This record gives sequence, C-alpha cells and structure tokens, in this order.
Amino acid sequence: MRVTLRVSLIAIAILAITMNFASAQTSAKKFEPSVTTFYWLQSGYLNDETDGSDPTFQFKRARVGIKGKVLDNVGYHLMIEGIHNGLEPRLYQAWIDYYLHPLANVRIGQFKYPFGLEAKPGFVFWKFIDPSFVTGGIVNNLGRINTGDSNGLFRDIGAMVSGKHKINEDFTAGYEAMVFNGNGIWNTDNNSAKDFALRGILEAPYGTHLGLAYYMGQFFNNTDSTDYDESAIGLEFMMEYELAMRMLRVQGEYIMATYKTSGADIKPAGYYVYGTYYVLPEMVELGVRYAFFEPNSDAATTVERTKTTLGATYYLGKNQLIRLNYDIIDDDVTDADNLMTLLFQITL
Repeated sequence: MRVTLRVSLIAIAILAITMNFASAQTSAKKFEPSVTTFYWLQSGYLNDETDGSDPTFQFKRARVGIKGKVLDNVGYHLMIEGIHNGLEPRLYQAWIDYYLHPLANVRIGQFKYPFGLEAKPGFVFWKFIDPSFVTGGIVNNLGRINTGDSNGLFRDIGAMVSGKHKINEDFTAGYEAMVFNGNGIWNTDNNSAKDFALRGILEAPYGTHLGLAYYMGQFFNNTDSTDYDESAIGLEFMMEYELAMRMLRVQGEYIMATYKTSGADIKPAGYYVYGTYYVLPEMVELGVRYAFFEPNSDAATTVERTKTTLGATYYLGKNQLIRLNYDIIDDDVTDADNLMTLLFQITL
C-alpha cells in the first residue's frame, strides 16, 4: 500500500514538473501579430459592337488591403476599392475572424454572403472577365430588386459561422451560415427582418465539388412601401483534375429565385456551364462558357438572355495575366450586341 502510494506520488510529481515546463515553454513563445498587404489592379480595353458604342480603354478595378492575425485564433481583413462606381474609394470588405473550432469558425463584418459559386472567390481568381447573367442578375442583387437600387457587390453586413469535417480520406463536408442586413455594402437594414443564407458543400475525389445554397429574406418595395419575402436556391458543381498532364476545369450552377409582390410573383432563373483547359501548363488557358437567364420565368411573354463567352488567358505569373474574352450575346432585355474585352491584371 505504501509502495503503491509512494509510486503514485512520484508519478504525480513528475507529471506536474512536466506540465509546468511545457507551460513555461509555451508562454516563452509569444504570438507575434501578422500584417500582410496586397493589391489587385485590372485595366483593359472594351469594344462593344452595339450600334452607337465606342471602343474605349477602361480601369475596371484597383483594390488594396491588409490582412493578418492579432492572436493565434483571431484574424482580420480590410480591403478598399479605389474606383467604386468610377467616382470615389469605398471600403468593400472588413471583417474579424474567430477560429473557435474546425466546425465553428465565426466571421463578423462586411463580406461576401455564402451564395453563388462563381462569385465566391476574389475576382483575381475568376476564369472569365465578367460574371454570367444569372450570377449578376440574382446573386448580386439579393435583397435589392427595386429599380435604381445599387447592387451589393455580392457582399453584405452580418455574421457567419462555418466549418468543415473530413468524413474520410476521400470526402469532406462543410457548411456556411450567415445572418445579415440584406441591404448591400455600408447600408443599415431598411426593415425589421434579417436575411439568411445557408450553403452546404461536399468535396469528393477527382477535384469534385458539390454544393447546395439557400437564401431567404425580405426586401422593401419602394413603390408601395411594403416589405415582401424573397428566396433563392442554387445548385453548384465543379470538377478540376489533370487531363493529359494539364489542368481541366468544368463548373456550373443553376439558380432560381422568387420575389413576392402585391400582384404576381417574380421568378428569375438561369444557369451557366463552362470549361477551361491549359493548352500550355500554367501558361496558356482556353475556356468557353454558356450562360442562360430569364428575368421572370413565370412571365406570359418569354424574355431570355443568353451569352456564349470564348476566352483565352496568358499567365505571366500565378495571378499576373492578360485575358481576352469575346461574348456572343442574344439579349431580349438590352438588345446588346457582341462584346470583346481585353484585360490586364496584376496582383500582389
């Protein structure tokens, strides 16, 4: 009994000394806050073949920002667009991240809401210069369908929780859930309801990504000063894998929305699908995208917007590129003709 007790006391003493030493080593390694600066520049040349349009050089985007960590589990991000609407600088993104758990990371501030695969990454990672009709017509305007309302640039002010779980070696499941104003960047809410977006993701073998997103909220109708419900659902997929030693990517989305009104509901819907392939590894990438959109699929008179985009990109570096897009457009809404866009991009 005494021997057992003595051995136990010795074991406890050794464990206490070990823990104190580990604690001292940990405290000696103080966390150093990090600051990383970045900038994204895009300039280009636009040739609109619609009658009355003149070819022009243009500055599309000029963004600068900082990001980093203030604690091991607390990060931050700020980004300013220098030519918002071609007029004045505007803070596009500002958030704080709290890394609480792999299944519960919290983000608070102004950032992209979790709806829309094409719009999700920063524009420097897009495969085409401009988004598809359905991304621009639904995803970019959630919460703001009044004539004259500025779009939200895929962003809003709110709080999001997200996480991932590795099911096995081949499959990973994830989610993103956000509550936000639903009134665009740097705008307070204009009704008592908060908007909500939920996105579920499954990562599978061969670079396969499958996703389902749902949005619900309310918008304020300027015409009759009434709040109306709106909702949207999106299906997304992406596959990215090596084919003949070169990267092939196939991606697509189908999105539909419903806007309640005092009369008949408005139901926009559409899809896009595209493929890109490196004909020269990490240097030259070719792509084609087909996009279809109906501003109101329930309307008595069918109105459609279609666009086929042919693209070629020459990479000077990882995100330093020269990109050429030619859009073949059939648009019942704007009667726009075909469009050629040349883009020069530098990021750091």
